[in-house]
Amino acid sequence: MEFTISRIGLAAALLCSVPALAEAQGQQQFGAPNEYVTQRSSPPNGSAIDVTYVTSGLSATWSAAVTQAAAIWNAAGANVQLVTTAAPTTITINALSSGAPVGITITTLPGVGTYPDGRNWNQITSATIDFHDTLPGWQPDFNAPLAGNERDLLSYLIREFGFALGLGVAGAGDPASVMTAGNPPNGVTSRVLSPGDIAALQSIYGAPEPETWALFGVGLLALGAASRSRRAKRLHPSP
Repeated sequence: MEFTISRIGLAAALLCSVPALAEAQGQQQFGAPNEYVTQRSSPPNGSAIDVTYVTSGLSATWSAAVTQAAAIWNAAGANVQLVTTAAPTTITINALSSGAPVGITITTLPGVGTYPDGRNWNQITSATIDFHDTLPGWQPDFNAPLAGNERDLLSYLIREFGFALGLGVAGAGDPASVMTAGNPPNGVTSRVLSPGDIAALQSIYGAPEPETWALFGVGLLALGAASRSRRAKRLHPSP
């Protein structure tokens, strides 16, 4: 099952908040300090890529949460899409019967190159996300109310996908980030990407420029229509 999410509505919102995004981007840490991590095999702003993922032994409810977490990142307006596939895969999500509640292992190819601002970037070659799904306290149904003693699976999945895509822990200046230090506490959800999260993803993978220009064109058409309407009212005033 492969899917993509429309990004036009989100891109329109981003166009209205470029200064806020730029400020949030400065507060977001990407990978290790002063270093980016990316799935790309070349610097960003190239063609869009798919990062594949596969689940192993998850129930239908857990799999639905994985799909929802992927959709949230896909709507961020970056040149990367998470798609589920049988094989080959980049990200593997495992259900384990023991161990910590959640863990992630990322394999990278270091020292691939530098970004235009001079920072280094490493290429992620694979990632493995492990969940102890039999541990009591998980709430895998993101449509169900979350009790105060339950862990929100969707929040955890969003955060782990962020790490697998190359984002690091968010700085103190972005408390709304899904990538804040520490896991979400019990009874709390963290399901909405902050402007800093979106800026971080777009800095790593670039943003789809054709959509931006299309939106710019739509905006110009709308302004032109409004101008014509005002001129028509001046020429033909209402009685």
